[in-house]
Amino acid sequence: MNYSLLQIPSRPSPDYIPPTDPEPKTIPPEQEPPIESPPQVEPPERIPPMRDPEIPVPEGNINLESQPAQAGFLL
Repeated sequence: MNYSLLQIPSRPSPDYIPPTDPEPKTIPPEQEPPIESPPQVEPPERIPPMRDPEIPVPEGNINLESQPAQAGFLL
């Protein structure tokens, strides 16, 4: 099939009337199912971070802001 010969209108003709639903499908409030609250879930226990014994870990707090930033180049 040669798709280049198809003529696709850019917009519907002025005579076009979109179909309308004669009866909207809305549920009356008395027939709606009740809204259930989600079950209460306890937060999981905090898992300590895994440390590889092969990699040395510095002890204490490391403050990266105590040293001035090193510029790679100057303008």
